[in-house]
Amino acid sequence: MLNNEHAKLNSKTDSIYIVGVENWGHPPFPQYANVEKALAGVPKNAFKILLTHDPAHWDEVIKYTGDIALTLSGHTHGLQWGIMRAGITFSLGYLARHNWGGLYKFNDSFLYVNTGLGTVGIPWRINMPAEITVFTLKRVEVD
Repeated sequence: MLNNEHAKLNSKTDSIYIVGVENWGHPPFPQYANVEKALAGVPKNAFKILLTHDPAHWDEVIKYTGDIALTLSGHTHGLQWGIMRAGITFSLGYLARHNWGGLYKFNDSFLYVNTGLGTVGIPWRINMPAEITVFTLKRVEVD
């Protein structure tokens, strides 16, 4: 568990920094996430993946920093139910949070929100299947 800290992963001559922050609560709940503390000692030009529980953290803070390429989040569970039309799933969670599930982009920053495996409160999921996401990262040369 990374609580406002980071870990460096090395593979041959490449490295990735996994940065983890504590919870970003919605008021009146406290916001313990401290990105500055978590990034302390990480080179500015390093490839970073941020782990933050609530996608609102990306929307309110992270995407504007321009320093984190990929943020991975969860929290929403896709509201545990969706509407499927033509193979596309939509969640009414969108009315409360625009980033409720899937991939989002802002400039050079990406957010992926996983809708999760379990449930909260009511023990069912309708048209919102449990999700495990696998990412394959590939090295590319940047001009």
